[in-house]
Amino acid sequence: MARAREMEPVTVDRIWNRGFISIFISNMLMFMGQQMINTLVAKYANYLGAAPTMVGFVTSSFAYTALIFKVFAAPAIDTFNKKNILTMAILGMAVAYFGYSASRSIGSLLFFRLLQGASQAFSATCALAIATDFLPERKLGSGIAIFSLAQAICQSVGPGIGLYLATSLGYNTAFLIGAITMTCAAVLAFNVKYTHTRTHGYRISLSTLIAKEAILPAVLMFLLCASYYNITTFLVIYAEERG
Repeated sequence: MARAREMEPVTVDRIWNRGFISIFISNMLMFMGQQMINTLVAKYANYLGAAPTMVGFVTSSFAYTALIFKVFAAPAIDTFNKKNILTMAILGMAVAYFGYSASRSIGSLLFFRLLQGASQAFSATCALAIATDFLPERKLGSGIAIFSLAQAICQSVGPGIGLYLATSLGYNTAFLIGAITMTCAAVLAFNVKYTHTRTHGYRISLSTLIAKEAILPAVLMFLLCASYYNITTFLVIYAEERG
């Protein structure tokens, strides 16, 4: 089945069209903000005096709200204007980062971490959905691979930038810079030239939540992410303890 187009037509063989470039840059800024700040959350919780178990809980707590809100995110992305959903999701993360900057207790930090998770339930999936709509059919795989480069680049440089900012300017300023980065990403997302045509109503059902084809990849991704976050949560703290 051909994918529905909800934007200006693109050249058949051209990946780097105007719409794709816009959403690529917005997505890159979004991931840059995430990678800058995610590295600091565990350190900041530790700085506030949290026990190691609480550090782990605060760092991973965003996954709980992300999982819950995924129930609503999937049908919403298929029904409503993706550009507006993405913009609001990124702004939600920006608010969370502003909240980190103002947090002086573990409870406050945890609250804004949960807000970040709720926003992330919509953000990455929505950005990818918009990007695929801008890609030519015969180069969909190549286009998605290129789009994923934003995440890879940000994972390689974002944590270092975040740690440098926290060391030289302090945690609160680093969180503010992350929030500003996310705000810029939201502005770019809102200005993507994307026209939405609603084709059906919003509804939540088992078919909108579970696709049999995705179960095995989802299990593999779960195992990968479980290992990844178990290591990265404490890696910076452990490295500092080791000198």
